[in-house]
Amino acid sequence: METINDRLTNYILDPKNPVYNFQLAREYESQHHTASAAGFYLRVAEFSQDPLLIYEALLRMALCFRKQGNRTFTVTGLLMRAMTVLPNRP
Repeated sequence: METINDRLTNYILDPKNPVYNFQLAREYESQHHTASAAGFYLRVAEFSQDPLLIYEALLRMALCFRKQGNRTFTVTGLLMRAMTVLPNRP
């Protein structure tokens, strides 16, 4: 099992790798650092070519903003963007 130090090392060695960004975002989200997690999910959406990974990153980013509260329009916008990436997904 990778630790946060392993995930940070992977990210430092290849900061544009969407998988490393996603793993780091999940780690921050699990520690309730939603602002940091949202930033890394945004990087995933920008750097990835994989529609499913982009879709999940956008959904998880929406969840981060929802947990922060008072971000209704941001959450709605992220969910709508996710629907345009994979319109046939639930």
